[in-house]
Amino acid sequence: MYKAQSAYKQALPLYEQALTIREKALGKKHPSVATSLNNLALLYDAAGEYEQAWQLHKRALSIRKKVLGKRHPDVAESFNNLARLYVATGMYEEALYLYKRTLAIAEKVYGTEHIFVAQTLNNLALLYYALGAYKRAKPLYERSLKIFNQVLKPEHPHVRTASENYAIFLKDWEKQKTTTSQNLWARLRKWLGF
Repeated sequence: MYKAQSAYKQALPLYEQALTIREKALGKKHPSVATSLNNLALLYDAAGEYEQAWQLHKRALSIRKKVLGKRHPDVAESFNNLARLYVATGMYEEALYLYKRTLAIAEKVYGTEHIFVAQTLNNLALLYYALGAYKRAKPLYERSLKIFNQVLKPEHPHVRTASENYAIFLKDWEKQKTTTSQNLWARLRKWLGF
């Protein structure tokens, strides 16, 4: 933990300096400035400083939408990063909306078999799983894993992570179904007087 905090403290002024340099050299509405804002926001996000991260992500998104257009891959990246932040702060409906927008842009720009599409599908699946929407999560996990396996080698970290996420999900879903079934039988036996 101390090492991570130390790295954060060392990285923060460098990210801020990069942002300042880009703003002075390129203007405050340049896509490279949005990239610096995004990077700084991710640093704040990782440090748990969500309000600062949220403000920077919103600025980056605003620049990207105005300069690059609403269907640009960088806009999808901003939606994805904001969605992750919303998940971290318990704003699940907002996260769901942004993940869906991310997926729509990614599929349109990259096609349906791209790694960013797979990552977004995995993020959506994780969110549905967290919300207890197992039937919605399962096909998203499966599609994500299929894409990862098609475009990456089996030992790639994304493949391993997606496989582990899916395995945990399946185990938990089976446990949840068993528990639900047992609870239903217990209520039925009580109702019938057994």
